[in-house]
Amino acid sequence: MENLRNSSKVEEYNVVLTNRFLALQPEEDLNAASLDVLGTLPWQTKQQHSSQDSRDLITKRYAVKRKSPEGAAEYSRLNKVFKKSARVDDQKWADNLARDLEDAAKHSNQREVWQGIMNHSGRKKCRAVAVRDGAQNIIGPLLKLSEQVWESKRVPEDWLKGEL
Repeated sequence: MENLRNSSKVEEYNVVLTNRFLALQPEEDLNAASLDVLGTLPWQTKQQHSSQDSRDLITKRYAVKRKSPEGAAEYSRLNKVFKKSARVDDQKWADNLARDLEDAAKHSNQREVWQGIMNHSGRKKCRAVAVRDGAQNIIGPLLKLSEQVWESKRVPEDWLKGEL
């Protein structure tokens, strides 16, 4: 996508595509032109939070499955052990993430907290929602206070204690 934002790359892509369609060579296709000009997409890797033990269990489980159909009991046992290990790894990862976000909140690093929440919540954009009372009127003093906090980029100590 980054290459398509570059106007010179888009122009080069259009020229190559036009030339290939004019030549009408059936063995070349759109994908070949795209790969020539734009290159391949880099794979985005997820942060790995599985332990080495879990990865070893995966390889053992795979080896038992490929070895013989009589190893169904062993495969079932390894599968249960792997699932338990994966749950423990996921819990450790979530605990570490929560600890990191709490540390950022203690140090009034609100940007890091929000980025962590947004990265791991699956939502790409945060929608701003005003606080309203029962009659759907925006609460004025709270709005002014939140604007002041936003501009100062520091969370008040009372808020960190859960007091508003």
